[in-house]
Amino acid sequence: MTDIDLNSIITELNGKADRDLSNAISTLSDSSKIALCHLTSPKNHVSITLTGKDQVSGGISFTAPSDGYLFGYGAATSAAARSITVYNSTKGFSSNSYNDAGWAHCVMIPVAKNDQIGFAWNGTGVFSSLSLTFYYLDGNSSEAS
Repeated sequence: MTDIDLNSIITELNGKADRDLSNAISTLSDSSKIALCHLTSPKNHVSITLTGKDQVSGGISFTAPSDGYLFGYGAATSAAARSITVYNSTKGFSSNSYNDAGWAHCVMIPVAKNDQIGFAWNGTGVFSSLSLTFYYLDGNSSEAS
């Protein structure tokens, strides 16, 4: 694994970048571009146990502990349509999956630290499996080890 020298990146960007780096990307060295990309990659994850898979509908909401990705999964075996949704109330967007029985649902969204986020499920039948995983970004110093 390559060590990331954040001080070098900060020094290289100092005085060059606006908020979205649009005027700095072309001036970055190749090694800094690679290091910057690695900072947005998932590193560690925490699985959140969900009870209620035997319920027709339900949900869980919480505050994002860090920058990262929220991934939801649901599977059903009974003959009924159902859906899952992961959402970000702070930013006002969500990702949904609607399928018939026998299909797995997978949805993922990016989130920022302290965003209000959640996972919801519903349908005309129950799920055989529900899971929620939070992936911490590689470059986040406050991630769980």
